[in-house]
Amino acid sequence: MLIDSHCHLADERFDADRAAVMSRAALAGVDCWVVPSAKSEEWPHLVRLAGRYPGLHPAFGIHPWYCERHRDVHLRELRRLLPGAVALGECGLDFGPERPRQAVQEHWFEQQLQLAEQMHKPVILHAYKALDRLIRLLRAYPGIRGVVHGFAGSSVQAERLVEMGFCLGIGTMLVKSGRLRKLVADIPAEFLLLESDAPDQSLQRGMLNEPAVLPRLLEEMAGIRNLAPEAMAARLNANAVRLFNLESFGVNNDL
Repeated sequence: MLIDSHCHLADERFDADRAAVMSRAALAGVDCWVVPSAKSEEWPHLVRLAGRYPGLHPAFGIHPWYCERHRDVHLRELRRLLPGAVALGECGLDFGPERPRQAVQEHWFEQQLQLAEQMHKPVILHAYKALDRLIRLLRAYPGIRGVVHGFAGSSVQAERLVEMGFCLGIGTMLVKSGRLRKLVADIPAEFLLLESDAPDQSLQRGMLNEPAVLPRLLEEMAGIRNLAPEAMAARLNANAVRLFNLESFGVNNDL
């Protein structure tokens, strides 16, 4: 069994065939999912899905793309939801074109970091063209741990995050990027997580990504680290269980 540490199963693009997607994942050996959210509109749907599928573990947060549409009332709702969540996320920073102003993003990011610290929850982080700034802001919250998902930064940035106790989420870019493959070979294994980021980051143009892609990514990572796939899977699963405290949600550490 494999844990997908970042999969948007509540995304509306899965509404037509979500059960089939999850069935295909289970047939591929993936039947445990950490499911982040991006905006408050997704939260009620994610709560319902978590009640329907025992292997689906929700995280609630406000993505930097959507921070401008939120208000303080949403932070209060986030606080109410977090006791039933494995993490706060997806939150972070995105300095790409046509994104909310940096000051606005940083306000919402820090509000969520403070909430995660108060609620003793790990964070699931998005960072695009903003990793150095994100790392600087994280240093003000030394008690927080989490994962930078879809990591595509430099080896120096990776080392800084690992030194701070953060994991790196590795997805389909592993198949395409020699630089990422080298980084994965060098990072201590206890700081690696495997993720699909489905329905995004598909290896097939024009197709939605699915968590069933994880066995292929596992084989790639195991080969890079010169390990048997079973040993690599055990290490990755243990990392996810530890970070997200999945044992308290009924997931065993000996997956």
